[in-house]
Amino acid sequence: MIQLLLDVWENSVKATHLFLSYDEIENIEKHVIQTLNGVPVFTITGNKNGNPVDFMEIKELGVRRSAQNLDVGYITLKKWLNFPIGVAGNYESDEQKEIARLKRELYDAQDVLDVLKKLSAF
Repeated sequence: MIQLLLDVWENSVKATHLFLSYDEIENIEKHVIQTLNGVPVFTITGNKNGNPVDFMEIKELGVRRSAQNLDVGYITLKKWLNFPIGVAGNYESDEQKEIARLKRELYDAQDVLDVLKKLSAF
């Protein structure tokens, strides 16, 4: 996927930055690869053949977009988000409280992974 995005970037730069030499583009490309590898979520636009022609980093998805990406209803996701998930409760020990916190983090990470899987299908 990174190589596809890099190709889109390179084609765009070559078409619009005529003042850059081939060597300059190659030097910049190294930084672009590092940046692309550090971005967790992209939105990618494809042409009618399904080839990527544009992309951008998604820094934060709104509730409506997240619901679409997760394939759940907007109202359902709003209810989930308003559901209290604090660490308050009747825990027998600090260890159980920590386990509950880690389970919540795992659940959140799995949700993010599901969104990433759906986005990578493009």
